[in-house]
Amino acid sequence: MAFDLLAEGDEVLCALPYEERRERLAAVVADPVQLTPMVADAADAGQWLTGTSEGVIAKQADAPYQPGERKGMVKIKRVRTADAVGLARESLSRKLKSLKIDVDAERARHAS
Repeated sequence: MAFDLLAEGDEVLCALPYEERRERLAAVVADPVQLTPMVADAADAGQWLTGTSEGVIAKQADAPYQPGERKGMVKIKRVRTADAVGLARESLSRKLKSLKIDVDAERARHAS
């Protein structure tokens, strides 16, 4: 599956808007590689937020690709997860005395 074109030959395409990169990608994709499906309307993307799909990537049509950045795009997950650490302490009678759960905000924001 092909979803973006960042270079073609020696030409780096990152500065081009996504819309233009997508058009150029469509022109070079050939079997057995397939072009990822795309819709222009957010309501039409709802089909990919049901069932077993992981989610969708929404890209601004006029946004350039910025390596290492998530600007001009957002990942919309069907199910959200977070990294957490649990620490429990029990009393002498083996009853739970305290429970602390710590979520690393930075890691949780980028959790898969």
